[in-house]
Amino acid sequence: SILGRNEISFLRISDFNTKGLEGAREGNLGSPWSSLIKEAGSSNKEGDSGGSFGIGKSAPFLNSNLRTLFYSSYDTSGYQSHIGVANIMSFKKNDNQVTLGNGYFTHNDHSMAIPNLLHLDESFQRNETGTDIYVSAFEPKEDWEVEIKKSVLFNFFITVFKGKLVVKINDFEIND
Repeated sequence: SILGRNEISFLRISDFNTKGLEGAREGNLGSPWSSLIKEAGSSNKEGDSGGSFGIGKSAPFLNSNLRTLFYSSYDTSGYQSHIGVANIMSFKKNDNQVTLGNGYFTHNDHSMAIPNLLHLDESFQRNETGTDIYVSAFEPKEDWEVEIKKSVLFNFFITVFKGKLVVKINDFEIND
């Protein structure tokens, strides 16, 4: 029923002052791009790096009624790319084979990133390195902004307090 609508709402989550999804051009296993897009529960980060593309990378799928995300990235090498990932429930087919749970919006059979940024938000133009995650069919509860504010403060208070993270939720900013 969602796909039959004239419009589908999206939530854009963007980061700035980051490296972007390095490795999207080659798609090599173990690259930051592969760790987020293709690999399950993997982490190749060291030291004081932020998130590790482990279990938390699945969280945005829970907010998509289509269980589909689009990633658009501008990395430190200047490469700009995008790809869609559908996290579809596995099921048994008639011949007792189990389907795999991911599908990709891509331009080839190897599920590689598509060159160039994805533009789903007309009011936004990325001009610096970082990543945008577009959550498809986002249908929030009335208090979704309050819930995000509480979650940011609960989970990232020290990082915000030290001035290392600024979170903008529409016109509201959480900072030090």
